[in-house]
Amino acid sequence: MKKVLLIHPWITDFAAYDFWIKPLGLLRIGTALKQAGHRVTLIDCIDRAALGTPDKQFATGKIPGRVIPTPSPLRDIPRSFKRFGMDDEKFRAKLLAFGPPDLVLVTCMMTYWYPGAERAIRIVREIYPGVSIGLGGNYVTLCPAHARKHSGADSFFPEKDLSSILTRMQQILKVRPLPAASPFPDLSFYKILRSIPLMTSRGCPYRCSYCAVSLLYPRLHRENPKKIVEAITNYADTHNIRDFAFFDDALLIRAEEHLHPILEGIIKTGLDLRFHLPNAIHAKAVTRKTADLLFRSGFKTIRLGLESSSPDFQKEHSSSKISNKEFQQAVRHLQTAGFPPSELGAYVLYGVPAQSPSAVLETLQRVRDTGIRSYLSTYSPVPGTPDFKIAARRNPGIIGEPLLHNKHLCCYHDPEAYREVKETANRLNRSLMNS
Repeated sequence: MKKVLLIHPWITDFAAYDFWIKPLGLLRIGTALKQAGHRVTLIDCIDRAALGTPDKQFATGKIPGRVIPTPSPLRDIPRSFKRFGMDDEKFRAKLLAFGPPDLVLVTCMMTYWYPGAERAIRIVREIYPGVSIGLGGNYVTLCPAHARKHSGADSFFPEKDLSSILTRMQQILKVRPLPAASPFPDLSFYKILRSIPLMTSRGCPYRCSYCAVSLLYPRLHRENPKKIVEAITNYADTHNIRDFAFFDDALLIRAEEHLHPILEGIIKTGLDLRFHLPNAIHAKAVTRKTADLLFRSGFKTIRLGLESSSPDFQKEHSSSKISNKEFQQAVRHLQTAGFPPSELGAYVLYGVPAQSPSAVLETLQRVRDTGIRSYLSTYSPVPGTPDFKIAARRNPGIIGEPLLHNKHLCCYHDPEAYREVKETANRLNRSLMNS
């Protein structure tokens, strides 16, 4: 039996909010190791339940943080930079309580959150100097050279192929072959659970110019709908949880083969559950039947991916995955199914290269005209995407410094324009709620 420590490190940013965040990839790896008989423990630095932070709505809430010095590449942003999550003493105490591990696995989701991962690795090195440390997640996949040069890890695990990751784990630990990673990880790593994350598929058939999903998961892979319903039922029974969040990037693609059987199965269970879609769903795929099944099965958070109402933007940046007519029709289907305005929203992109603030304002008004809220989604340049190349011509520094991928930078490139967009979004949303 080997001892393996999983670490979900701090978030280092100007803001952080827990929309059902869990390190799903890390948990799947930990589950496979646990099933093989190894001793596995998780330190989740941003687990709000362990930190005693109260919930807001539907098991979401603010992650506590403390102000730290702003890194020099971000010094022009007039906001306090923070480290979000548990304090140092608690982190070190958990490391010491586990004892010397045979392997430490750290994940890092956003490229510009890498200082939290680096710090976790550095502290592990202080306490256990000779331990083998592996680093994975989107940061390693999208910025491999930076991760190898700066992180301090020994091994690196890109996000793309989980089976090859487990094979390398087997080689590092010198153990028997590990079982395949379950798409539904063991969540008993958490002493207190308030919500359950789900990812029933990986990949997306669209190739939007600002999105990295096709780089992270080149092929669309989906789990068996019956097994998904069984997993949801088991999670609900085992953990007595009502809130489930789907993190699929293309949940509605060919819905009759995937989502519809899942929702019909959920309805048949008779369980009183609440489901959430924090990732944007494809409005083009929202049919009357899909909207009805979403409502009847208990969905409470629906986010549509409009991004922009500009036909040129939709064609050039969004793979023509959406049109204004399709967006309006999707909203009507959802409203007819019974969803109130408080449960519906549309993501509107701000700051994409060559996107004008006036086009964003027009999009915000179009969303308001449909009777739902808009949610500004500020642009973050993602390495490997077509828009990253355009953004790099304006700011070459983003090529070598992931901190410059921080989404808050686009807000202060033209602060007056952003202020107008933000105030307009707030005003339109207030008018909707007051109508």
